[in-house]
Amino acid sequence: MNNIINVNNLSVNFGEFEAVNGVSFTVDKGQMLVIIGLSGSGKSTILRSLLRLNNYTGDIYVNDKYVNNLNKSELIYYRSHDVSMIFQNFALLPHLNVIDNVILGLSIRKYTKKEAYEVAAPYIELVGLDQWKYNRISQLSGGMKQRVGLCRALANKSSILLLDEALSSLDPITRYELQHELLKIRDKLGITMIVVTHDMIEASTLADNVIVLNKGEIVQEGSFSDIWNNPATEYVLNFIRSSRVTDREVM
Repeated sequence: MNNIINVNNLSVNFGEFEAVNGVSFTVDKGQMLVIIGLSGSGKSTILRSLLRLNNYTGDIYVNDKYVNNLNKSELIYYRSHDVSMIFQNFALLPHLNVIDNVILGLSIRKYTKKEAYEVAAPYIELVGLDQWKYNRISQLSGGMKQRVGLCRALANKSSILLLDEALSSLDPITRYELQHELLKIRDKLGITMIVVTHDMIEASTLADNVIVLNKGEIVQEGSFSDIWNNPATEYVLNFIRSSRVTDREVM
């Protein structure tokens, strides 16, 4: 597979606080990378850097584009076509119904409503929202709201999805269902995903590759089973011990 994301020596400082320190990694096309670590370890800062939402040093290449050098119009295109982010808080507009939330990005890109509906329709069906497409957001459960956010990202036809603790606020059953929906969508559409979480169970379900962060640095990288069976540091070992994952759940 070809690297679709290449991050080299990424560092981010907020004043005197070093949020990310010299992080480097690659993600292959169609791969699911899970970034895991405690709160404040730099996980979300890495995702925001991929969208150039904060200042950083280092080099970021996405889809053969050197993100550092994108001008304003190129950056707008990149954020609306190449990469989409899905947030924990859904980021939906409550005064719009499901389908109008889904096509929001397409409307900004000057699609007519008819054109946008045609683009969005198969994705709404794919995530199981077809019978609720005219419902108000306030009428949906948390899991359905997150499906709307996922569908909006898919309708934008981005080749890369960034999920920032996107499932963490959901109940365990809904979270499990959506984890497997993500895997099915990845397999069906070949989309590359980076998932930020602090949950080892989620990592064991989703990850092709795992990065463990501590204080802005990568302390271990590899398959989930490698990390589970061979923790490289005491921090990783304690992280594993504190999780609810059992040996039976590790592939």
